[in-house]
Amino acid sequence: MEEGIRIIITAPRTKTGHYANECPEAQNGNGNGSSGKKPNPFNRGQVNHVNVEEVEAQLDAVIVHALKTWRHFLIGNHCEVYTDHKSLKYIFTQKELNLRQRRWLELIKDYDMRLHYHPGEANIVADALSRKSHVNTLMTGELPKELAEDLHELCLEIVTRGYVAALEIQSTLMDKIREAQKTDKEIATIKEKALQKLQEKWKSTAAPYPAMYSSFLGGIILDPAMMALPIDDHMVHRGHGVFDTAMLLDGHLYELDTHLDRFLRSAAQAKVGTPFPRDTLRSILVQMTAASGCRKGSIRYWLSSGPGDFLLSSSGCPGPAFYAVVIPSDYAQCRHGVRAVTTSVPMKPPLFATMKNVNYLPNVLSIMDAEERGAFASVWVDEQGYVAEGPMVNVAFVTQGGELVLPVFDKILSGCTAKRMLALAPKLVEAGLLKGVSTQHITAADAKRSVEMAFVGSGLPVLPIVEWDGQPIGDGKVGKLMLALSDLLWEDMKSGPDRVAVPYK
Repeated sequence: MEEGIRIIITAPRTKTGHYANECPEAQNGNGNGSSGKKPNPFNRGQVNHVNVEEVEAQLDAVIVHALKTWRHFLIGNHCEVYTDHKSLKYIFTQKELNLRQRRWLELIKDYDMRLHYHPGEANIVADALSRKSHVNTLMTGELPKELAEDLHELCLEIVTRGYVAALEIQSTLMDKIREAQKTDKEIATIKEKALQKLQEKWKSTAAPYPAMYSSFLGGIILDPAMMALPIDDHMVHRGHGVFDTAMLLDGHLYELDTHLDRFLRSAAQAKVGTPFPRDTLRSILVQMTAASGCRKGSIRYWLSSGPGDFLLSSSGCPGPAFYAVVIPSDYAQCRHGVRAVTTSVPMKPPLFATMKNVNYLPNVLSIMDAEERGAFASVWVDEQGYVAEGPMVNVAFVTQGGELVLPVFDKILSGCTAKRMLALAPKLVEAGLLKGVSTQHITAADAKRSVEMAFVGSGLPVLPIVEWDGQPIGDGKVGKLMLALSDLLWEDMKSGPDRVAVPYK
């Protein structure tokens, strides 16, 4: 016989095979029929059969109840149903069905089941009394006197030990469907056609990203058609994720470890987990860059709560996800000056500004504000009038006293390139070009009186600002000190100690 689930369904019966409640005299409230005598349903001679419709209606209720109760076990599994409902024996071979039998077929078609007729007389195990759970407690007996005395002398006692256990019932239907889809030829054909359409889309254009990594897909991806994020990823539809960037120059990743450490700190602040330990994440980024063949550009990587559902809470996501991509770019040192404006878009509160999270709507709106006003980028000034940062970069100033000043990082993102500038700038102090280097709170009014100003960020690394809110900075030209700082950073990117060589094949 096939493996599956057996279900034996009967109405309440006695051992004689008759229904315990089929006596019409027992239908009134006091259990006395019209004859005034108390019926004995266990006496064959006293049983009066009710009409077939009532019995079959009762059986309908019993079997329907059983199928609905055990639905989570039966759906997706083959089951054998044994019933003493004789009319069901021929239900699949009858030419004409009444309304009740049609309802049966509507129910049965949802299950992989086989019906068997099992006469009530053959069911000698179950009877009306054995089905009463409280009767089981009445089955007691007296111990022999000698045995009882011996047990008393032993002074035995029962010591109970409790324990905590959790039982979780989960449906396996969806898992079975997913497994079946992996080998389904029709689904494979649909996937292949969809992939071909995506591949045709990229045939006429150069692939924008030579390599991507996805923990969701489980590896490095080189096919542009496969470079996508699940739409139900919590980072995609709720913004619950963090990211970071590392520059790639001459086949070396610059400050990868510094950026990766900040990346994981941001993830901890955002309560986003990681599917791999730090060393594995680092190895994935290096291997992905090597597989891309790209030697100049950047890599960007994300941690999210992962795909799962479209709810606000990420508790429905099975686990965090890690994504990364290689972005080719023929960038170079910035030697020209740009304009900046103070944006009216509210800046992020410190909790969100100090972590590298994907919630960049204020940043996007502020850069759009700058572009609409003919500037390269905008600058945030906080409620106290102190300079904060740009939408994607830090800002730096050279005061009239010859000191390099950057805003304190307590309410803004701790920029890796900005901190590297602070570490390299003392070389200009030693050369007599700068008087000092510090981070401090600087008002917008004082900042506008600086002799030089610049945006500082990974992809720049230094971009001189010659005008702010229509007012020239210094003489309105690119200053030599910001160019000198740019040279220091560029040289550090090309030959400094904090570089990771990519093992290209």
